Amino acid sequence: MRGIIERIKNLPKKTKVIITASAAAVLLIALILVLVFAVIVPAAAPKTDVVKYLTVTFDGETQYNGNLTGSITLDRTAFMKDFEKEDTDEVVLSGAVDRLLSFANLEYSVKEGSGSGTGTNFVRFDGLGKDDVLNVKLSWPDDPEAKNAIAREEKTVGMIIDKSEKTYELKLADYVEKQKLELKKPAEVNALDYIKENNLIVSVPVDGKITAGVDSFKTKIGDYTLENGSFYESSVRVYDSKGSYLTSIFFEFSKTGDLKEGDTVELSYAADNRSAEQKGILLTGEPVEYTVVQPEALSADSAKNNLDAVKSYFESNASSIDPDVAKGDKTEISSVYFSVNKKDETFNKLVVVYSNNTKKYFRTVELSRDAFFSGSRLVFYGYSELNGKSKTAEDAVKAVICLDTENENYTVTKVG
Repeated sequence: MRGIIERIKNLPKKTKVIITASAAAVLLIALILVLVFAVIVPAAAPKTDVVKYLTVTFDGETQYNGNLTGSITLDRTAFMKDFEKEDTDEVVLSGAVDRLLSFANLEYSVKEGSGSGTGTNFVRFDGLGKDDVLNVKLSWPDDPEAKNAIAREEKTVGMIIDKSEKTYELKLADYVEKQKLELKKPAEVNALDYIKENNLIVSVPVDGKITAGVDSFKTKIGDYTLENGSFYESSVRVYDSKGSYLTSIFFEFSKTGDLKEGDTVELSYAADNRSAEQKGILLTGEPVEYTVVQPEALSADSAKNNLDAVKSYFESNASSIDPDVAKGDKTEISSVYFSVNKKDETFNKLVVVYSNNTKKYFRTVELSRDAFFSGSRLVFYGYSELNGKSKTAEDAVKAVICLDTENENYTVTKVG
C-alpha cells in the first residue's frame, strides 16, 4: 500500500487531480445508491392500510340471532392475493405474511363498550345479534424489537404497513348477508317449571348430612328431549329431535352441603349456559324455591309409611322397568314386600308385585336397597331385577326366592 501511495505522489499533478475526482464520483454514486435503497425505495413501496383486510367469520352455517358466535380476523387470503410477487417464493411470502399479521392487535367494543375482547391476529365474539355493530381498533406494537421484526417481514412482502391506530365499524348484518348465514329464532325451554311442577327437587342423605339435588327424569319439551341421570348430576342432557346429543343445561343451588330440615334453598340455571344458548336454546322459567326435609333410608317401616310414594314411583316408571308395558296399558300394584337377607342385612330389597291388566299377566320387580324417601317421593338410584310373567299374583310371588317365607335366609315383611 505504501508503495502505491509513493507512486501516486510521484505522478504528475494533473494525473492526481483526475484520480481524486474519480474517487469522489465513486463515493457520490455510493451515497446515492444508499439513499435510493435506504430511503427512496422503501418510501416508494405501497403503504397499506391493513384495516381493509378486517373481516368477520362465523362458527357455522346456521346460527341463532342474539347468540351469534365467531371471530374478527385479518383476511390473509386476500392479503396474499394483493401481494403476489413473481420474484418471491410462495412459501417464503406466506410465512412472512403470517408473521407480519401476527403482530396486529385487535380490540372491539359493542354498544359503547358493553362487550369487548382482545387478541393477537383475531378476537372471538359471542352472544351478539344481527344488528350489532363492532367497533374494531387495530394497533401495532411500538417497541424497537417488534418494529425491527415487522420491518424485516415488510421487506419480504414488499409493502409498508400504515401503523397509525385505526378504528373501523363492522356491521354484522353485512357479513350475515354476504355469507348467506341462516339465522334461526331460539327455542324456549322451561326446565325449571318442569322440575317444580313434578316435585323433582329432593333432600339427599350424604354421610349423615343432607344436601339437595334434582331427581332423575326424562321428558320432552318442544323438539328436545331432556334427561337427568340422577340427583348426583348438576346438569341435564339435551337431545335433538333425532335423538342425538346436542348440549347440556347446567343448574345450581343457592346453598349446598350441610343443610338442615326446614332450610330453604333455590334452584336456578347456572351462570354459564353458553353452549345451550349457542345451540339455539333460550332458557326460561323462574328459580324454584325448595324447603329441605329429613330424608329416610329405605326400610320395612319407611316403605310402609311411604307406600303411596312407592306406588307413585312404579306408576311413573312402569314402561321403563317393564318393556312389555306399552303406552295405554293399565297396570296395578297387587302388593309390596320388603325382604332382608339374614346373613347380611345390607342385601335388602323392595319387591313390587303388579299386574298388566291390559295384557293379562302378573310380574314382580326387585328394587335394590339403593333408595331413600324424600318427603312424598321415592328416590331410587340402584338396579332393578325384572322377573318372569305369571298367570296369578301368587304364582308371581312364589317365583321370587327372596319372598319365600320358608326360606331361612330371608326375613320378609309385607308392607302393602
